[in-house]
Amino acid sequence: MTTREQIRRNIAEAIVNSGMPRSELANRLGIKLSTLNNYIKCKHTPKLKIFANLCIILGLDVKRILYSGHDK
Repeated sequence: MTTREQIRRNIAEAIVNSGMPRSELANRLGIKLSTLNNYIKCKHTPKLKIFANLCIILGLDVKRILYSGHDK
């Protein structure tokens, strides 16, 4: 099972590696830039709706974020 901390790290990594400007991503997600930065710093985990939209916007595989590095 993937821990919450690992999921937070996976989300942060995906955001940073996306190359999308943080301000644009925050705007597209409908959240404050400070909230997005808290995801990147692994201080908070996005709510399910934000997580789903993040995956759609960045073209992420949900399984990769939730189960990265673990047997499926």
